Amino acid sequence: MIAGFLLALIGHGVIGALLALELAISTVDQVLEVDIRTLPPTERAAHVVLFVNLGIILALLGQQLLAWAALPPALVRVDHGWASWVLSGLAIASLGWRVRDGLAASRLRRRSRMGGNGGL
Repeated sequence: MIAGFLLALIGHGVIGALLALELAISTVDQVLEVDIRTLPPTERAAHVVLFVNLGIILALLGQQLLAWAALPPALVRVDHGWASWVLSGLAIASLGWRVRDGLAASRLRRRSRMGGNGGL
């Protein structure tokens, strides 16, 4: 429901689509992880904090998304000084980490198919 709401009202639709995707992925991840393995209490608490954090982000950014809904779709350059540079650097580092994780998962999958122990 939230995803449809965001996608229907966003003038700058890319951000709304990404938030909807993040919500869907986080929800599926939470449901699957609870079913697949037993989590220690500290990790369950961390998941609650992360999900609450996502809710806060969606609530706060949702207000801005409503304002953007009146605008035509566009990528608009915004400069927030040094914070823009720091956050851009962190985003690039995060992307690099995701690529690294993807490659590691691919190697483990390939090893398990070949009968190895996956480096464990």
